[in-house]
Amino acid sequence: MSKKNSYSSFGFALAFSSFPIYIYTPIYYIEIYKLDIFLIGIILLFLRILDAILDPLIGYYSSRISVKKIKKYIFNICILFYAVSIYFLFNPLHANPTISFIIFLFLTTFFFSILNINFYSLSVFFKGEMSSSVSATREFNSFLGMIFGAVIPGILLNFYNSEKAYFIFSFFILCILFLFFFIFSRNFLINLTTVKFENEIKRMQISSLFNKEYIWFYTVHFISVLSAALPAVMIIFFVNYYLKLEAYTPLFILSYFLSAALSLGIWKKLSLKYTKTYSWLISMIFSVITFSGVYFLDQGDLFPYLLICIFSGFASGGDISIPPSLLTSKIIFDKVKTHSAVFFGIYNFLNKSALAIGSGFAFIYLGYNGINMAENAYNLEASKILILYSLIPLILKIISIILLQVSPIYKKI
Repeated sequence: MSKKNSYSSFGFALAFSSFPIYIYTPIYYIEIYKLDIFLIGIILLFLRILDAILDPLIGYYSSRISVKKIKKYIFNICILFYAVSIYFLFNPLHANPTISFIIFLFLTTFFFSILNINFYSLSVFFKGEMSSSVSATREFNSFLGMIFGAVIPGILLNFYNSEKAYFIFSFFILCILFLFFFIFSRNFLINLTTVKFENEIKRMQISSLFNKEYIWFYTVHFISVLSAALPAVMIIFFVNYYLKLEAYTPLFILSYFLSAALSLGIWKKLSLKYTKTYSWLISMIFSVITFSGVYFLDQGDLFPYLLICIFSGFASGGDISIPPSLLTSKIIFDKVKTHSAVFFGIYNFLNKSALAIGSGFAFIYLGYNGINMAENAYNLEASKILILYSLIPLILKIISIILLQVSPIYKKI
């Protein structure tokens, strides 16, 4: 297997293992272990903000470790702790599920952050057009991982009760993790000790992190991710209690991510023909246009919502894949490759912060407004679900579009 494919394949395992954590575990603990939804919101907000704060530190210290040590220690040790944490997150200690949820959710996201930051930072080892090709392949594999990670639990839940379904799924995750890590390690990591950076700046001044172009990029990206975080958290509530189409939830998620994965080649070609920032802008505009259709939906609108999932998934292919590729290009252009983990640490920090705010706010909002899943008491008005699922995300996306257009990086990269 080529170095590019060996590297990119590990993105599948990371996405497959991490996506269900954000989507399914809160609902799993609410339904099975009767945790209060408002409490879940507080826990998620606190833990994910803490996790986000740690990301720049992880990036900073990872950048100070040699490639040989990254191979020998970070990946090999953290993959084991990550796997163990995932298992106990989905199979908690019954004596106190709340404590188990807090401890193992933190450990899972912490070790995932270490693996993910160092994984993304290694993309700078590919140069020129190969860098864009690697980014596209990596994001395609990540989308496939998210697809399987989103759909498999739904399929298992149709055949088993929640506890058994997630027990089986946890073993799926462990098998996928170790299989793809073996491929990644044998065909890519083992060769990194021979790679040398040429004409590389030896020391990075702190001012590089606060360069106005990076600040503009991070700001636009944060708002864009925040606009996507709310629908990601709310989709199950929207489908179940607004559209009343609970049985079709796996279909909607599958169509969204499959469309996103298939669109990556198109966004890659647009990025090469024009610029990455221009292509990013087009993807966000298309996202606003397609997702606005949610406001015309009513209960039971299966096919209209399926079309929205397909087209908005196509738009998200660019919105998700272009920013990390853009950041990689910027790092290479500025000759700060040896410190790429720092920049991707900040990048992950913003992603996690957006998800923390989105998920925490969503569950607190739902709990405050009268939805209690543990008691099957759904009193939340449909209009309030629509505001959180669609209106606020659309406003945030429009803000990110405007900011990107006036930023100094627009059409430059």
